[in-house]
Amino acid sequence: MTAANTDQIADVRGVFSRLIASDRFADILRVSLSLIGVAAFCFLAGRMHAIVALMLGVIACALAEPDDSGWRRLGSLIVTLICFSGTAVIVELLDDYPPLFALGLVTSTFALSMLGAVSARWGQVATGTLILAVYTMIGMEQQAAGGRDLVSTPLYLTCGAVWYGLFSLAWSMVAPMNAVRQALANLFEALAVQVACVARLFEPYRETDHGEARLKLAAANSKSVAALNVARLALLDRLWRRRRRGDSEEKMRLYFAAQDIHERIHSTHYPHEELVEVFFHSDLLFRCGHLLQLQAGALRELAAALRARSPLPKGEMSRAAFLDAREALDLACRNDPPAHLVAALNGLMGNVVALQNAIERPLSPDIAGQILQDPDPATFREAFVRLRNQLTPRSGWFRHAVRLSAGLLLGYLFLKLARLEHGHWIMLTTLLVGQQSFGATRRRLVERVIGTVVGVVAGWAVLQLVPQQPLQLAVIVLAGVGFFAWRRRRYPAATAMITLFVILGFEQILSGYAVIGPRLFDTLIGVAIALAMFYFVLPDWKVRRLADCIAGTLGANARYLRCIAGQYVSGRADDLAYRIARRDAHNAHAAFDVLVRDILGEPRYTATKTDAALHALGLAYNLLSYLSAMGAHRAAGVMGEGDPLRCGVEAVAARLEALAAAYRNGDFASLVPPSADPLVPQIGELRRLIAQQLERVTGVCTALAALGPALRGD
Repeated sequence: MTAANTDQIADVRGVFSRLIASDRFADILRVSLSLIGVAAFCFLAGRMHAIVALMLGVIACALAEPDDSGWRRLGSLIVTLICFSGTAVIVELLDDYPPLFALGLVTSTFALSMLGAVSARWGQVATGTLILAVYTMIGMEQQAAGGRDLVSTPLYLTCGAVWYGLFSLAWSMVAPMNAVRQALANLFEALAVQVACVARLFEPYRETDHGEARLKLAAANSKSVAALNVARLALLDRLWRRRRRGDSEEKMRLYFAAQDIHERIHSTHYPHEELVEVFFHSDLLFRCGHLLQLQAGALRELAAALRARSPLPKGEMSRAAFLDAREALDLACRNDPPAHLVAALNGLMGNVVALQNAIERPLSPDIAGQILQDPDPATFREAFVRLRNQLTPRSGWFRHAVRLSAGLLLGYLFLKLARLEHGHWIMLTTLLVGQQSFGATRRRLVERVIGTVVGVVAGWAVLQLVPQQPLQLAVIVLAGVGFFAWRRRRYPAATAMITLFVILGFEQILSGYAVIGPRLFDTLIGVAIALAMFYFVLPDWKVRRLADCIAGTLGANARYLRCIAGQYVSGRADDLAYRIARRDAHNAHAAFDVLVRDILGEPRYTATKTDAALHALGLAYNLLSYLSAMGAHRAAGVMGEGDPLRCGVEAVAARLEALAAAYRNGDFASLVPPSADPLVPQIGELRRLIAQQLERVTGVCTALAALGPALRGD
């Protein structure tokens, strides 16, 4: 065997290994085997008229599939199948009675859409149920056109869902921790990206735009927060009513280590632009940035090991890099820089060392007695309270549910009045394109149109070039698999795949050519309805929620600050109360980041607030990073119950709450100016660090108060 052949084999093995390690591999493989089973059954049993409905049932069940394991997944599957079968039967029974159908369509769409406000898991099942309802209409129209019995459509759809559900249930029993491993790998990759973004702040260039860098950091932090939430839910699902042992205990330790790493990454001990100005001619900042880049690489190695199911790397970084950074700091201190900068740099170096220890020993956290908070409602009463709190026009969920209901009703009326042959695709497009924000709706609209055009062209080409039925079945399966492979990350490609899937599916029953034109026309009508609904039916312009979002962020930060201060009295403990406060603060900031990015996608008449919103987002990031630095250095006995420093903490927390109230009611004039006396204790480097962080938080509050009138103005 030649060297070239050996290299080619190695490349193929590398690609295959990366495919297996992908976080989407298990989902893609399940869908592939399920669709292959359906295609084989229909072809061998001579039931090609059922292939579209059976495959649509598979797809709908996969879309509604929660990330559960074991008996919890069985319960979710039973609920999903009950919703699916009941919906399919009701749609069929009411199809001959348009007034009743329209009434049922509006009420069920509104009710199912509102379930997302109760729980993400319930919302996922509700979305899948709505999609299956439209799939039922599509299946009924193709069955009617083929002269088949309409009663079979709900049965085929439900059978397809049952087939995939049982397959998925068996898969979860065989590999219960696969989703947790992939979620943790994604988490450490997100943390690596965030560390790399922090490292760029230490580049000693005066022309560096630190404001833009902080916005990128805010986006990276939002992704880390989302990855933390996904990993927590995956662990909750796997550890539900089970004792932690072996592999599950290891994954819990990794999750708690990731929480600590995230808090340390997010810490800021001093504004970086001033550090660059003072130490511009020193290599200190370069060496600090180099250390962080090495740590980002170690986090990526940890993520790769989790994906490949290989032993965790030791992550031992060159000690010479730490010694060089320490020597650079000592040399810089000989030039008598400001004392507060020296304290900040000492805190920074201590945090970097602790961060490296956490990366090198990710299984070290003690998780005895530690529990995770379940975001799902514990009782139906709690679920009802959550739902009742969202039944107001001020709620984004309520507005979205009303818009979606009106859009589906308008699509149904249009297809009935125009007597369209395949008009139910209008409703499907409206359902999938309509999002909770204008920017997301517009982006999904463009992606849907592009994907549909590409899919139509691809479908026409396949019909021309591949007339053989067995080969077309293979393409149908590949198209269904491609849809699931790209639906979350490359929506245009996913839309193209599902369009190809539909065209070839109808070719097995009637004629694929006959649906090419209607598919494209209905898509254009559906996206037009979705866009019109956002403009004219309870439009939820995110710019109007800006002040409330900032208020929520400030309130969460106040609670986080109080929890941090409490542990400077009692000692460091990552207990549930502290973790909830920390997570709430980060979730609030991530929601603020998403809101600002949604505002940037809204019509230009909101541009007057764009600069102020971006400035506020950068300030909010600074605020949370100053608090994270305090959280990273928690230690017992630093503050006493009657300590003036503890009183200073309470004063800053109260100011945060007062500023939050001002953002809610618009009364910034009543805010009391901060004290002009600096709170700098004379003893204890850690106490000095706390006092400095509190002063920086106060400065951020002053800046946010100055921005308040501009952000609340119409």
